[in-house]
Amino acid sequence: MTLKIINSNDADDARHEHETESHITQQNPEDRGCVILRTCLDSFEVDGPEAKHMCLVYEPMREPLWISQRCFVDRKLHLPIAKAYIYLLLVGLDYLHSECKVVHAGECLVLFSCVYSRI
Repeated sequence: MTLKIINSNDADDARHEHETESHITQQNPEDRGCVILRTCLDSFEVDGPEAKHMCLVYEPMREPLWISQRCFVDRKLHLPIAKAYIYLLLVGLDYLHSECKVVHAGECLVLFSCVYSRI
C-alpha cells in the first residue's frame, strides 16, 4: 500500500481532496476509464504536532515511463507502446471530464458544478 499524507494546515483542503476522490469512484464504476484511474482505497487521520493530517491509502503506482525506457534500444519507447499509453491517459481523462465532471487545475481537482455555481 501507498500512503499520501496531506500536509496542509487547512482541513478544508484535505476534506475537498478526499471528497473529490470519493466522487470519482462513485460516478460510474463500470466505465472503462474508471478502472484506469488510481483512486483512494481508504482514508484515516493522524495527529501531528500542530494539527490532524488526512492520510489517503492507494495501491502502489507502477514504474514511471523514464524507467521503462531503459528496457528499450536507445532508451526510446516503441511507437505502439507510446500510443497505448497515450490512449489509456486519454480514456482516463475522458472519464474524469465526461462522467465525473472533474478537471485537474494545477495542484487541485475542481468539480465543474462548483465552478458553474460561482459564475
